[in-house]
Amino acid sequence: MAQDEHANRNKCKFQIAYIADDCSPSSLSSPPHLIKTCGMKDGHVACSIACETGYRFIDEDKITKTYMCKDKMWFPSGVTPACVPMADEPARYEVTVELTYPIETPVPEQCLKGYTESVSKNFDALDEVLSSRCSGPLPVYVRALDAVFHNTHGAVVSNITIQILPSVLQDVFYDLCGLTLRTIFDLRIPGTTEPVRPLLAIAGDSIASHSGGCPSLTATKSNVVQGFGCSNGEVLRQSAKEKLPECLPCPVGSVNVNNTCILCPPGSYQDEEGKTACKACPDGTFTLYEGAHRAGSCLAVCGNGMYSESGLVPCQLCPRHTYSGAPSLGGFRKCTPCPEGTFTAKLGSSTASQCKMACQPGMFSVTGMEPCSPCPMHHYQPDLGQQRCIRCSNSTATTSEGMSLESACLPVDCHLLHCQNQAGCSVKNHKPVCNCKPGWIGERCEVIYFHFQESLKTTSLCTCFTFIHCFRPPNRCAIRNPVSMAEPAHRSTRVDILVRVRQVFFRLFIL
Repeated sequence: MAQDEHANRNKCKFQIAYIADDCSPSSLSSPPHLIKTCGMKDGHVACSIACETGYRFIDEDKITKTYMCKDKMWFPSGVTPACVPMADEPARYEVTVELTYPIETPVPEQCLKGYTESVSKNFDALDEVLSSRCSGPLPVYVRALDAVFHNTHGAVVSNITIQILPSVLQDVFYDLCGLTLRTIFDLRIPGTTEPVRPLLAIAGDSIASHSGGCPSLTATKSNVVQGFGCSNGEVLRQSAKEKLPECLPCPVGSVNVNNTCILCPPGSYQDEEGKTACKACPDGTFTLYEGAHRAGSCLAVCGNGMYSESGLVPCQLCPRHTYSGAPSLGGFRKCTPCPEGTFTAKLGSSTASQCKMACQPGMFSVTGMEPCSPCPMHHYQPDLGQQRCIRCSNSTATTSEGMSLESACLPVDCHLLHCQNQAGCSVKNHKPVCNCKPGWIGERCEVIYFHFQESLKTTSLCTCFTFIHCFRPPNRCAIRNPVSMAEPAHRSTRVDILVRVRQVFFRLFIL
């Protein structure tokens, strides 16, 4: 709560966020392991980028390495590509075999796990046989990695992954072994499938099951896919034709989608390499750009009566007659107008309920909005949404409250008061007032007044005798404070005469 020298009070809101100045080198993103060199070029800030030793860009030949800032914007973008570690070895060469086993009804989950365990027990023997078939003058090592069984419509399907590791890293050895494995798993060629017989026919009675046994499986169809592959979160890249493909992790700020590193969309970030999903910003925060690589890029969003051009801090209050509610995804970039015919009393309204009808002519309130009060007597207000009423001139008055026009201020008629005893009439505070002659009081000057001030030059007030019998000697005055006396003092020739008459009468009575 803040207060100025005139005792006006209001609430203050502060928002703090570190945001680099436009076109400063810091305003261009700087992922880890990126080297950024900036300077002036043709009157504009320009930066060139490169990776630290031991790191590289995912797609060296497709990225822009020079960035320039014009009109407070970086071109081609304010987000630079990130660097990833160079690969230590080539990508894995894998053969994926899909085997189909027809069945009449889906098998229980325990049976599927039992099939996987049964097949995995044969992997060591299978590795030895397949390595022998692929080897020639130079050894080639074959390793079965895993097997996964699942139900499909009318069949059980297994996916078996096999890795090929030649002793000499050349394409020809990978391709020859891959062709050999493709032939061994081809069920259409008689006699070639003997080395993998344990994978093609699985006895159900060998599977332990709590449901009373599992059906036996016999493969009737196979499909083989071979080639270099990478783990989830990695992409396959070949830096040169004479080199084998490599697996590179998607850098921070991006994730792997179909062998492509995609920048995390606004509202999310990724601070780890080699991931397949971005991390969502905490509630009430959002990122300014795509490709955020740290949680600190999630800034507070505007809402609850505030907005900004970006939807993020720093925010400003919604103008009058608009509002913004609870922070939405990405924040408010503009405020919502109030429904037609309604208005807000202040800046920064946060709900539609703060949009109220304006006070009608003849009405007012502290805010100018409902609830309103009628203008008091002798006031009027011709406009909508006012915080005060206009007072009529002193000589005019209204007949009731809630007047909206100045013409409702009617002249006050003094004759209606009927002042007496030659009293004059004037209008004070919108009412007729009788101006009594000395010695007369009352609303219409109808009451005679016998107390008066004998001398305006002194502060002593004299009280005249009002009875025939005297209780005090004549000419004896009681000293009173004129300020504290309730009775007004008047000088009047008529009163003087009455006093003189009574003084004469007193002397005669004594004598």
